[in-house]
Amino acid sequence: MAHGLFRACYPHPEQQDKCVKIALKDHPLPKRAKLVDLKEPTDPNLRELFAYKKLKARGVPVESRFPAVHDLVDTDLGQGLVVDRIDAALPQGALTLRDYIEKGVRGELTPDMLVAELRNFADFCVRHSVFASCDEWHNLYFVRKDAGYHCMAFDLKLRLNREFIPFSSVLPFAMRHKIRRRFDRMIAEVEGLLSAPQTA
Repeated sequence: MAHGLFRACYPHPEQQDKCVKIALKDHPLPKRAKLVDLKEPTDPNLRELFAYKKLKARGVPVESRFPAVHDLVDTDLGQGLVVDRIDAALPQGALTLRDYIEKGVRGELTPDMLVAELRNFADFCVRHSVFASCDEWHNLYFVRKDAGYHCMAFDLKLRLNREFIPFSSVLPFAMRHKIRRRFDRMIAEVEGLLSAPQTA
């Protein structure tokens, strides 16, 4: 179905509305991975499962912005993580930010509407301290909601804290500030890409 730097995603063999994410055997470990407390696991599937369960335990409405994460399974390619399959549930009119930027697939979503909804998504992540791969624009997509669009993310994989002294892991306000900075950079990048002249 798709693959990224860390994982490949396959259709679930028995449930059409699910998919299985499997870590690539040669996926790169994050910097300082060997030095990080294993409460923040380095395996990408464990990182996503860890983040999902942590947010759910805090009462965060995770599924309003991310696909549901289910459990680990054994496959012939190694351990996999079962999650809701996005393309099986996308209503008509949904589009990925990658297609919007790289292919010019716009639909009724104007650049101003897109950036405004990106900021709403960023506010959600800052408010709930979601420090994950969802701050990379190629992991985002938009679905129709009422008269507008709603931003969601494919990936909830936990980010490892690379600070030499990880203050933001124990100080909530520092973590929120860190997440806000990451989203501000991402949104600025998207605005730059959207303002660049389109090539034929």
